[in-house]
Amino acid sequence: MTERTVKITLPVAGIFGAMSGTVAYHFFLPDWFPAIAMAATYAGAAYFMLRSTSHLSGDTLNSRTVPTDSATQSTVRSERRAVRTR
Repeated sequence: MTERTVKITLPVAGIFGAMSGTVAYHFFLPDWFPAIAMAATYAGAAYFMLRSTSHLSGDTLNSRTVPTDSATQSTVRSERRAVRTR
């Protein structure tokens, strides 16, 4: 992840959480406490999605590199298939 992305993720997540909490408070919730809890939850989820190195819909959640030779690649592919079928 680049340095610029690291500096941007926390403010963007905070703004997203604050906006969602403000909208929830003004339009849906009469009390401030659930609105703040919702804002914190949404900010945390946004921060996780912005900082994660791979998307949740990707193949794996770890960031290991796949070797370039074809024999090792086929072994890695078969291991991934075995994990998916469990």
